[in-house]
Amino acid sequence: MAVTHAALSAPLAPSGEMKIVVLFGYLLGIAFLVLETIRRGFGHWRVNSTTMADDYIMGAVLLTACFSWSLNKRYAKILLVLAWAYVLGVMNAAFWGVIAHA
Repeated sequence: MAVTHAALSAPLAPSGEMKIVVLFGYLLGIAFLVLETIRRGFGHWRVNSTTMADDYIMGAVLLTACFSWSLNKRYAKILLVLAWAYVLGVMNAAFWGVIAHA
């Protein structure tokens, strides 16, 4: 049986492992947005917007990647890898920043 171009470009069926990654992505993406707002409130944007922007950007990046997976887009796997790499990179930098100032 020959493999056609359509078969190669068709999105793959979601696997169980990826469903867990996407579920955690949705949960963490929403948590970044909600918890940062609860922690500081919208008024903090006028004080120091850069300290809030990172959490909002991480939430938006994760939710965008998860939505692309839910819509079964071909590039969803790449977006998920990039989103998680970005989030983990920012979290890693924040972690070591706190440790350095402790």
